[in-house]
Amino acid sequence: MSISKRNNCVNINLPDGRSVNIGTKAGANQFILQGVTRTEGYARSPCTFFSQNVGKITEVCNRIYQRRNKKPTREEIDMITAMYTVTSELAENADYDVFDDIGVYEVRLFLDHVLVEIGRMTEASSNWARTGILKYHHEKALLEGLMTLLTQRKPARLALEMDLFGTLAKFASAPSTMKEDPAEQITMIVASLVNSTLVHEGDLTSTTNAFAELESCGMLEQFIRLSVVCQMSNPIVLKCYDDLRDCTSLIEEKFTEDQPCGKACKEIFDRSSLNRHPVVGKLRMITSRAEKRADMPEEMRDGYRSCRKCNKMDQSLEFQKSLLKCSRCKSVFYCSKECQVADWKAHKPSCEPFSSKEESIVLRFNEESVNLFVEKNYVVILKEIVKVSVETGKRKGDLLLELDFYDSDENGRGAPALQ
Repeated sequence: MSISKRNNCVNINLPDGRSVNIGTKAGANQFILQGVTRTEGYARSPCTFFSQNVGKITEVCNRIYQRRNKKPTREEIDMITAMYTVTSELAENADYDVFDDIGVYEVRLFLDHVLVEIGRMTEASSNWARTGILKYHHEKALLEGLMTLLTQRKPARLALEMDLFGTLAKFASAPSTMKEDPAEQITMIVASLVNSTLVHEGDLTSTTNAFAELESCGMLEQFIRLSVVCQMSNPIVLKCYDDLRDCTSLIEEKFTEDQPCGKACKEIFDRSSLNRHPVVGKLRMITSRAEKRADMPEEMRDGYRSCRKCNKMDQSLEFQKSLLKCSRCKSVFYCSKECQVADWKAHKPSCEPFSSKEESIVLRFNEESVNLFVEKNYVVILKEIVKVSVETGKRKGDLLLELDFYDSDENGRGAPALQ
């Protein structure tokens, strides 16, 4: 593999001997397509860059780790770094549909190599585990290559399937202290995945599911811990926290003080030197939601209640606890016995005993699903409120918005609808 890098030009030879600059979109696309223009019905060989080079680089890495001092030569560092650099440049510059031309086997081959190398760097005897410093350039290039690789949908999907983030979480937790550069690289790898779920929406798992997987393997905890190592956080990392704030159920379950993510946040809050860090403010907003829910009675945790008759509503814990629940259907609330009696005639036709089937349906709709519905239909809701206000002569602030839930035969789940 012949590669030269100068002044933002990364030149590499095609199989036919021509040289292309993969530091540009045109060059990266051309390299992946093997220098052949795609035309309908034209057969061409798939890109085999990884299968041609991963085996050779793995042999070099094996030789290094077989040595007593595990020290690579300058030539070995350059060879390994070259492959990681090509990977990074192709992922950063190639069009999404062109990069998808690289086969699953090829991408999986590279990710298998990454898993092995990260595992080796995590070992207790390694320099990384002892110092939190990446000593050699090819180690830094590995993380940088992974960071850009996950901006592409196929590698991002495979990384989740192969539990790459579980391995990365162990790597991140190995040293007791860490320098800024590797901390930033690790957080950016996570940010790349989260951003990919938004850019490639529909082709990858949802952002909410991605955060849930990161939490279950321990990577979200490490992401939080490392986010404050750098004095100035990358804007993409900060945006991750904005996306995380929308994951209501995850926050309420996993950011309490007895959970790993909640403990990581508390440790950060206890360090007064971090009070002005931009991440800390976002973490406080996230954890306050979990704390608020933990203080609520269980029946209140899906949202604030109001009186069905007079529409009185107060977000205070005292008021919410004082509301009376219909003992028959257990789905409507009143601020007083008088309101309950006065509303019985109107409520009676829809008041049915609360069954286990209804309970399973209701439990599917948490605050997150309602918020998502309102966000997507915000303009429609406003138009409906204005329309009703004009028709009835009531002030818009006096109107009560209700969301009705219905069963869908297609997926067996209910969905909110404007009523």
